[in-house]
Amino acid sequence: MKILFLLTGFPYPVRSGKQMRTWFFIEALSKRGHDISVLSLGNPEQLKAVPEEITGRFKKIWLVPKNGDLSSQGILKRIGYLVAGIPWELSRVYSVALEEKLNEVL
Repeated sequence: MKILFLLTGFPYPVRSGKQMRTWFFIEALSKRGHDISVLSLGNPEQLKAVPEEITGRFKKIWLVPKNGDLSSQGILKRIGYLVAGIPWELSRVYSVALEEKLNEVL
């Protein structure tokens, strides 16, 4: 089975419980023979520091840059996201680049 993980951050190196849960899920599915791909927010340069034994578990990895931190933006920007139908929780991680890449991949 082909499985695409859509993540707010690349799960390696594992530094949090969220990353640990995601990483173990990816490992388990990979060991069962599934083709695992990842589309994640992050800096594509960070993949250079990831060992080949880790990146080799994925069929494909796409990292797209994050938007700026919304906490520094005004209330009008947040209201704009609500008007656009994007909940505030999602507005913190929403990325036009991620959406475009997802449309391309699918």
